[in-house]
Amino acid sequence: MTNRPGNMTAIGQHCWLLESRGGNTTDYVVMAHSAQITGKTFTVPQRVAIHYGVYGGSALTMMDGPVRFFSDSIANNQRHVTETRHSEYLASDLALGKVLGSHWQTGTTTASEDYWALSRQMGNDPAWAPNLVLVRNRNRMIGSEIYLSYLIDQIMRARPADSYAFHIWGCRGIEAEARWKLGSQRFQTQA
Repeated sequence: MTNRPGNMTAIGQHCWLLESRGGNTTDYVVMAHSAQITGKTFTVPQRVAIHYGVYGGSALTMMDGPVRFFSDSIANNQRHVTETRHSEYLASDLALGKVLGSHWQTGTTTASEDYWALSRQMGNDPAWAPNLVLVRNRNRMIGSEIYLSYLIDQIMRARPADSYAFHIWGCRGIEAEARWKLGSQRFQTQA
């Protein structure tokens, strides 16, 4: 994407990071189409807390789309934490896919417009101003979705810190891996 907000940077080949305008923070909201993949787990890395927005097996409903959901959540200081996994505990390795684009609206909103709208929301609330991580490159013909463990690894490599809090705003319904186009795990774990 050539026309992107100034606070938006690529993290690896699969994620966009919209940096908080509220100052240095190690809170990351991850917004994605997502699902728990049967049998896929990982150990939460040291110094990491994962806060899920819904219970395992549940859907996260964003009736008005992700831009409005993010805006309302930040304005009301709603972190949507239903369950937390801390360092060294086992967690479900969610499949994550791109959440932005025209499929939320009547076909007039592009992903680029959504990125700009989200960028304008960053850091508007002094109580909580997290970074926002979005999966990019929706392409249903190739491995376009990624694992949560991979996303966390990429953020930790790109933005070293003493601790991290990841807020996962996406579904946690349980699905078979074959339903998702995850690409090879080997490819995802390469630096």
